[in-house]
Amino acid sequence: MHRAWLALAAIPLFSCAAFAGVDQGLLNLVPPASKVLSGVQVDKSKDSPFGQYLLNRMHDGDSGLENFVQSTGFDPRRDVQELLFATTGDPSQPRMAVLARGYFDAAKIKATALSHRSQIETIQGIDILLGGEKSHGAVAVLEPTIAVAGDRALVESIVRNRKQQSVLDSPDLAEKAQTVSSAGEAWFVSLIPGSALPGNAKIRAHGQQFNGAVIQSILQSDGSVHFGDKGIDLSFEALTRSEKDAQSLADVVRFFASMVQMQRENHPEADLMAKSLDTMQLATKGNTMHVSLALPEAAAEQMLRGSQQPHNRAALK
Repeated sequence: MHRAWLALAAIPLFSCAAFAGVDQGLLNLVPPASKVLSGVQVDKSKDSPFGQYLLNRMHDGDSGLENFVQSTGFDPRRDVQELLFATTGDPSQPRMAVLARGYFDAAKIKATALSHRSQIETIQGIDILLGGEKSHGAVAVLEPTIAVAGDRALVESIVRNRKQQSVLDSPDLAEKAQTVSSAGEAWFVSLIPGSALPGNAKIRAHGQQFNGAVIQSILQSDGSVHFGDKGIDLSFEALTRSEKDAQSLADVVRFFASMVQMQRENHPEADLMAKSLDTMQLATKGNTMHVSLALPEAAAEQMLRGSQQPHNRAALK
C-alpha cells in the first residue's frame, strides 16, 4: 500500500519540471476548496526527446519500483496517461489529492495492499487503501481508468462525491486551468496570493539577499512547460496588485538572471542556464508580468545530471 501511494504521488518527477487541455473527467472530481491545480500529460510527454530521456532514467536501478510493478501489475511509466494535482493551498495545513487517468487493476492493487497488512475502508462500494498508523494518505481506484491518491480526507470526499460534477469555490480556477493546460504538457494555476507568505520573507540567491515583499504583491500566477522536438519551452505569468508591482517583479526576475549569468564562468550548470536567459522574453502589461525562455534539450539533460551531484548543488549556493 505504501508503495502504491508513493508510485502515484511521485509520478510528477517524470515530468521533471514541475503542464491538449486538462482532462475534464479529472477536473470534475477536484475538491471544491482547491486553490492550486497542476497537471502533467504523461503520455504526450513521452513523445518528446526529453520525455524519452526521463523515461529511460526511470527504468534504471529502481528495485523498489520494479518490485511494486511485479506485485500490482501497475507500472506508472506505462499505465498513466495524465495526472491532475489539487491542493487547498493552506501553508499551515497542506492537503493534496492526485487524480490519475490511466489503467488500474483494482483487484490486484487491493490484493497487494492486503498482503502488506494495509487497512481498507469501503465507501459506496469503493475500496480505499489506507496507509500505516502514522500515515494520513490513501489510494482509491474509482474505475478502471481513474484513480486518486493523497490526503485521506480529500480522497474520501472525492469518493463520496464522484457521481456529481465538482463545483469549485473559485470558478475562475477551472477556467484558467483549461486555458493554461493547452499551452504545454505540464502546467499549473495558483490562486494563492503572495500575501500568504510571511511578512518578513527574504529571498536569497548566490549569497545575495533582498526583501521578498514584491512576491507578496502577486495575486495569482500560472505557468506551463512544453517538451518540444529541440528543447523545453517554459512560460510564467503573474497578476500583481498594480502596474508598479508588475515592474518590480520583473526587476526581481532580471536580478536572478544576472546572478546566474555572473556564475557562468565558474559553474557549467549556470553557464547552460545563462545561455537560455540571454534570449529570455520578459515583459509587463498593466499589472501582469510574463516571462518565457527556451532551454535546449541537451542542456536540460546536462542540468538534470548536474543537479543530482551534491557537490554541484553546494557550489551554486
